[in-house]
Amino acid sequence: MMSGTTLKARAPDFAAILAIIAMPLFAAFRGAAGPAVAVVDLGPNDGLWIEGFTPESEIEDGVSHHWTRHTASLDLPLWASGRGIELMYRYARILPQTAIVYVTLNGRLIDSFRCRGGASETRRVQLDLSERSPVVVSLFIDSHDRRDLGLRMDWFGVRIGARGRMGLRAWPRTGLVLLLVVAYLALRLGALTARAALGIMAPLAVALAFWIHADPLAVARVTYKMLPSTPIVLGLAAAWLRRRHGGRWILAVIAVSYLLKGAGLFHPQSCYPDVEMHRRFAFEIAKIEGSFFERVHGAQKNMGWAYRVVDGGLGCNLPYSSLFYMPFVPITSLGAETVEDAMRHVGLAATVLEIALVFWLAGMLFDSRAGVAAAILAASLPVVHSRLLYAMWPTLVGHVIDLAVVAMALRYLLRPEPWRLAGLHAFAVAACLMYVSSIFTVSLFLGILALLDRRRLVPLLTAAVTAVVITLVALYWSFIDVFFRDILPVILRAGAAAARGDSPMTTLSRIPLFFGWAYPPLAAGGLMLAWRRAPAPAFKVLAAGILTYVGLLSLRACGGSIFKDLKETTFVAPFVAITAGALIAELATMKSWGRSAAGLVIAGLVFFGLGGYCEYLQAHFSYSMNRNVDDPRLSPNSALP
Repeated sequence: MMSGTTLKARAPDFAAILAIIAMPLFAAFRGAAGPAVAVVDLGPNDGLWIEGFTPESEIEDGVSHHWTRHTASLDLPLWASGRGIELMYRYARILPQTAIVYVTLNGRLIDSFRCRGGASETRRVQLDLSERSPVVVSLFIDSHDRRDLGLRMDWFGVRIGARGRMGLRAWPRTGLVLLLVVAYLALRLGALTARAALGIMAPLAVALAFWIHADPLAVARVTYKMLPSTPIVLGLAAAWLRRRHGGRWILAVIAVSYLLKGAGLFHPQSCYPDVEMHRRFAFEIAKIEGSFFERVHGAQKNMGWAYRVVDGGLGCNLPYSSLFYMPFVPITSLGAETVEDAMRHVGLAATVLEIALVFWLAGMLFDSRAGVAAAILAASLPVVHSRLLYAMWPTLVGHVIDLAVVAMALRYLLRPEPWRLAGLHAFAVAACLMYVSSIFTVSLFLGILALLDRRRLVPLLTAAVTAVVITLVALYWSFIDVFFRDILPVILRAGAAAARGDSPMTTLSRIPLFFGWAYPPLAAGGLMLAWRRAPAPAFKVLAAGILTYVGLLSLRACGGSIFKDLKETTFVAPFVAITAGALIAELATMKSWGRSAAGLVIAGLVFFGLGGYCEYLQAHFSYSMNRNVDDPRLSPNSALP
């Protein structure tokens, strides 16, 4: 048992935790008063709610569906109570055999009907619930078809009237409490005071309470998906950062960024089309027998990756690296959604690693103050809020390893020791093996850096050549044969048209598109500051990064469609964050007004990033497959029939 002294010492923590969980827990327990509506799209991301459905959902004409078996159920994390409650579901039988359908709510029969063939229909069942009732709907379908197929479900909804309430059940409430407590304890582990941790978590808790009222289904799913990984990610970050100067504030940045990005990534409407492509590739590898190379090449051929000419014969389709997918192959037996969620967790963890690497790099290039400012900017840059976060997870992982190559190169230039050169070689090979674009970005970066530092010309070029050769031989040898035998002749026959990429203005327009108009001058000022004050190796690394970006932009503009997906904006983003952060940190040292001015600049850039996040989130959710849910009859304020 804890002594009285220990309890007194921990009293601020207990009080802070109670303050953090009070409002969300109250909102979840009391629920939202009507009118309100909660709708589940049956299709991608529905695995948490359903049982007795087919393993795969379908998408037809932009609308997702999911077939039930003859016995199926939807177990939603909601309770409902009051009068004027309406259960709604849209379905189609499709099959010619007549089906008799019985619908129950918590074992109580609420609807029955016959159906066969035909178009989709929407049924509504009105009922009164005197007590809080879990929303557990079961379907029993009596049919003579031999495929064990029941109804093709489109969506399922619960609507409460003005005299009803709807809230979260016990397990999501428990998950919410655990998630908030874990985040708070991670901040405390990272050496933040109880007051500081409370100041960081309190706004998130308030926002969460309002979100529970607005979209309880989304809150429940995000909580369930993020709870297992949050202790691991934030715990490791706290352990690494707690003894570093300024590290506690970086932990706060990581915690907020991780929770906000995770909320969008695991939202039930998060359904970017590329997600299915990544999942399918892992399943294709799992289906093929043979050696590693036979399985990979077979999957690439089945998926049409790297073995076809695109853009009307004016380019080629570069393959994704199979190494990213291999860790997910063993878990394909657990289902499609499990594989997709695992990839999401890896991509989300990569964004955390990028923040930590930017902090570390900026500290080596400048100082810890610049590291803190750069990490804040790296967490809020709109580049990572685009489809990279929601679907392009190989890019995020490859980009983080690219950034590790930059860090290893800087460490080697600052102190050229053999073991540091070996680390540079290892990360360069890992980057190229993990992501195909790294063959271009890493080799170009190391080549430019070698030209800027002639004393290390041979070691740097050797690292670049070694990484490229190993990758081409190990992963892309068959693709090289296809490229020279099939693709290159088509490009050559097309002549000058094949070499035409984006126009110069289109290429340059990508800079303000992702960075706005404030970041470029701040980054330029930070680069000038590095030229004047940073050690020579530090400036050379920054200059090599910027020149690599220029080179990649030139390839995009002049190299044809084959070089349109090198993710040059992703590569340069950390350099922009570091140089802009360094200039802002320098501004903070200027007299009495400097710190206030730096704070305003940081706040403006963070709000710019949040605006980009909301914009990308809205655009990304437009990919959600079910448009029928937008039927105005589902409005919570419309009159019940």
